[in-house]
Amino acid sequence: MRIRNYLFALLMAYNLFADETNYKIIIDKSERKLYLQNMEFSVGIGKLGYETPTGDFEVINKIKRPYFSPSPKTKWLNQKQRNYLYKYGSIPSDSPLNPLCDYWISISPKGLGIHDIDRDKGIGERSSHGCIRVKRKDMKIIFENTNIGDRIKIQE
Repeated sequence: MRIRNYLFALLMAYNLFADETNYKIIIDKSERKLYLQNMEFSVGIGKLGYETPTGDFEVINKIKRPYFSPSPKTKWLNQKQRNYLYKYGSIPSDSPLNPLCDYWISISPKGLGIHDIDRDKGIGERSSHGCIRVKRKDMKIIFENTNIGDRIKIQE
């Protein structure tokens, strides 16, 4: 009986923590860190009014040198971005108006993603419009070590 209780307790403990190990990436908003396997990276998260959501996500798409294609009516765009989007529909990856830089990992159909940022602007701060910002040098590592379908957890 004692062995059965011990095995039951062991199994319960395994089930409680097993789910945590199924995530390829864990993003901790309070620490402003992204954890990928045995690596740790500093990140920027959504500023007040544009908070990065918490919950379970999945890598939907990965794009090198992404175009930037939000609605021109997006309220936080500057006038140059808005005019360009009205005229052309998207901003090319090599344009200084494109905030996405070299890599984009889409984790939500609503436009949430992980991307690098020029000059490491806002890393370690509440600085984005909801996305996870990563240093350019770190984003290449993250991009190369994730696959479509990988699970992501964003937590407070």
